[in-house]
Amino acid sequence: MLLPVAGTAWAALPPGWSDADIGSPGLAGAATYINGLWTVTGGGADIWNTADQFNFASTNYTGDGTMIVRVINLQNSDPGSGWSKAGLMFRNDSTAGSVNVSIVATATQGVSFQWRSTAGGSSSFSQQSGVTAPVWLKLVRSSGNFTGYYSTDGSNWVQVSSQTVTMNNTVMAGLDVTAHNNSVLNTATFTNFSLGFVATPPVNVLINATNVINTVPTNAFGIFMAVWDTWGGSTPAQLKQAGVTAMRYPGGGYADNYHWSSYLMTPFDGQAGNLGYLSGGTDMGHFIQLMSNAQAQAVISVDWGSGFLWNSNKTAMAIPSTNGSPQEAAAWVAYANASTNIYGTTNDVTIGVDAEGNDWQTAGYWAMIRAASPLAPNDGYNFLRINHPAPVHIQYWEVGNEPYGNAYYSTGTDGYECDYAVPFPYTSYPRYGNALLSPAAYGQAVKAFAIAMKAVDPTIKVGAYSSTPPGDYSWDYINGVNNGQHWTPQVLAQCGSNIDFVIVHWYPNFSDNVGSSLLSEAGSIIPVMINGTGAYPHTGTNSGLEDWITNYCPNPANVQILVTEFGADNYPYLVNGTNGMPILGPVEALFAADCYSTWLNYPAFANADWLDFDANSFLGSGNGPVVYAMQMLRHLCNPGDAFVKATSDISNLRVQGVVRQDGNLGILLINESMNSSQTVNVTVTNANLNTTGTIYQFGTNNWTSFNEVPATGLGSNSISGVGSTFSVTLPAYTMDVLVIPVLGNTPPVLAAISNYTVNAGQTVGFTVSATDSNQPPPTLTFSLLSAPTNATLDPNSGAFSFRPLATQANSINPISLKVTDSGTPPLSATQSFTVTVNPLTQPQFSSAGWSNGQFVLQVSGQAGPDYAVLGSTNLMNWSVLFETNSPPMPFVWVETNAATLPAQFYRIQAGPPLP
Repeated sequence: MLLPVAGTAWAALPPGWSDADIGSPGLAGAATYINGLWTVTGGGADIWNTADQFNFASTNYTGDGTMIVRVINLQNSDPGSGWSKAGLMFRNDSTAGSVNVSIVATATQGVSFQWRSTAGGSSSFSQQSGVTAPVWLKLVRSSGNFTGYYSTDGSNWVQVSSQTVTMNNTVMAGLDVTAHNNSVLNTATFTNFSLGFVATPPVNVLINATNVINTVPTNAFGIFMAVWDTWGGSTPAQLKQAGVTAMRYPGGGYADNYHWSSYLMTPFDGQAGNLGYLSGGTDMGHFIQLMSNAQAQAVISVDWGSGFLWNSNKTAMAIPSTNGSPQEAAAWVAYANASTNIYGTTNDVTIGVDAEGNDWQTAGYWAMIRAASPLAPNDGYNFLRINHPAPVHIQYWEVGNEPYGNAYYSTGTDGYECDYAVPFPYTSYPRYGNALLSPAAYGQAVKAFAIAMKAVDPTIKVGAYSSTPPGDYSWDYINGVNNGQHWTPQVLAQCGSNIDFVIVHWYPNFSDNVGSSLLSEAGSIIPVMINGTGAYPHTGTNSGLEDWITNYCPNPANVQILVTEFGADNYPYLVNGTNGMPILGPVEALFAADCYSTWLNYPAFANADWLDFDANSFLGSGNGPVVYAMQMLRHLCNPGDAFVKATSDISNLRVQGVVRQDGNLGILLINESMNSSQTVNVTVTNANLNTTGTIYQFGTNNWTSFNEVPATGLGSNSISGVGSTFSVTLPAYTMDVLVIPVLGNTPPVLAAISNYTVNAGQTVGFTVSATDSNQPPPTLTFSLLSAPTNATLDPNSGAFSFRPLATQANSINPISLKVTDSGTPPLSATQSFTVTVNPLTQPQFSSAGWSNGQFVLQVSGQAGPDYAVLGSTNLMNWSVLFETNSPPMPFVWVETNAATLPAQFYRIQAGPPLP
């Protein structure tokens, strides 16, 4: 119970209260209490640094508790700084350097939450500017955690900060005032003071089962797979068990030095011997095998920073004269995605010679390398000969890694990201503000890379790096250059028409080492990162990624967002544990689950990759906390499931709702309070839920020590007493996933779809068979979850059509489609199948001759493709003489003008596409 300090007037202070100067201020202070009005006068230099000087009206208080007060006014006794202070404090003792926590109003510097964690140690603070008296303050002590708030009305509270500070069980509690000027006094007045224990009220959660906001993409759950890590025989099974659906390769800063076709590194920063470390068995051939065995997709980072240059005897990479080349990137796409069928045909794509003089051959050449078996003796390419004739179909390709780290924004350094557009070292070749390292230069390179890579495979997606709103706006511009524009608009102005996604990395900075401020970041920063802040339209530092995409990409709805690195290991670093409670592991698990699930609320989001596979947070020393976080999320949802609107009435109880295709509702609850369990009242609207379900839980109770890796994995049990309204209690730093069947509406049923094997040009066409037992019959809507770009599905009739191109010959095409009913809530079902496209048989002129004075050609070849007859008088310039769409084979073409033509050459080309 929270009790006010009230009653009739006392000449000085209420019983049990005392007033004292702390730290021997130059002028003595005083305090009085009359009919609810507190007047405290204090001198002193400050409440700060290693020792304090102020006046303290206080009482002894034991255990957890909450103080609330309204600061009516305080004097500006140090107008040069505006840091005179008046507010609330918990304090170990009356020594000047005592451990303490306070929340204070200041004359002109807003509200400040302050703490000193060790006696005689330095002080820290978190400030909310723009707030002046009169103002309400609240300071809460709960199991070693202290949280400060302010309010303008005494009802709606804004949290300033929360910190864990070890203090005595019995402390001094009360009102503190300092003049911030040791030669004067400051008088402050307070009302509405109260001190006591406040029970934590239940949290109210609301889930609207029909308000669908996004569908889970297939590549969402990613992990960072680096060439310096070690992959073992058990790795694929471990990744599948974790729930990984995508892997980023080759990894971080190495991406701009790594050469896939040699499995070697360019020297870092012009240092000939600094070649990095490759663990062996992590080359591109092994990565493709890992993808296949783990049944996961890939995000590939192509080299933007260093050109491909051998040393004199071709045993290692030498220092190049250029940064990365579009040709090397295009050859990588060819190795992964090109069809062997095009090799030696007119459909093959010439990749060309790069700036270092390397001939990157053709797309078909690299496809043939991939399809081949190793040679004896080894010519150096056997690690790429993996006997894999079918294209791998890697979709996502990002250009470089953090290119803004090339020292364009930094002085006195070579940067942390390699970029040979300018030679090293910076002492001879200045990098700061150098136009060759600029965001515009990077954007122009992305455009060139995208054109070259899509010439090999037009179905891929190419991405460009963005700085990460809002935190990166503090460094990603140079005053006086390009009107102070930030990194992202300068990049997208060059390549916005050529990209399919933007890339960010996120390692949030936070203000404590026990996770409270870190865990608040997903809910407070990710919405700003994606959508910006303030009134729309957002500009400048109010812009989010969607703002930049809208402003610079012609088809913004088709541009996705990938978070190809994120983690929880930034400064000040999390402690392993404190006060008998594990911190590092539980916080990493909750942070990862909150981030992935929050990004999944945004339709543009496609993928996030935790850093990294071999870290203890993942699989470095067994199943780490993020493995279990990902498993929890996979119990919550799978690709194709629908995230629906879910809200919580407090910020540290996070909630997500998912209408699953199997007829269940998934609910994720995350208690981000370190110090207390939370009772959660859940209300689900627009769905009738069963009273029993399944609950999965993971959090602090899975640790028996302060190790990062938990002692046990997530637990699961049946749960009763649920339904459309129910309550659950979550322990501190713990998350639950509840899976509850939906009553009333049953999901539609999709008939099984057979796999197909066809020739290029032969259409796979059918109408999806779907049924729904609900009455009255609901409306069914069909959609493609993943498919080649030239596949179509009518949303109303379910008519599917896919006519493979000649460039898609000799490929296996996985396709997933979905049907959703119009019930309450909408439920869905998916089916997956494959279309295998046979190798293309090269067309031939089976006969040629004269008939009745006309030149007659008979063409033989594979049934299915389109064919064109081309003519030339010089074997260089060809024109289309005849086209036919999927004719019966063989077919005959007559050259009616042959008698009047000069010498003529003919060739046959198969499509689609035709020239």
